[in-house]
Amino acid sequence: MNVGERGVCPAAGDSRFTGINNGENADRYCWRIAGTFCECEVQGGVAKKTVSCSKCDFFLLVVDEEGSDLTL
Repeated sequence: MNVGERGVCPAAGDSRFTGINNGENADRYCWRIAGTFCECEVQGGVAKKTVSCSKCDFFLLVVDEEGSDLTL
């Protein structure tokens, strides 16, 4: 979504995190990646994202699905 305007989200292309939380690249670990595209805006650094990510529906879904195996 909006790739033409912003480019590819950093979480989508960061292969260092493949396998974390059963994801490909950082797609299920996006809260630990600076500059992701959330709520139609580029997010800041990881420290600034902590509050907004903890309220994110996707983050909460991953937490629920991964249970005790969740990697924060």
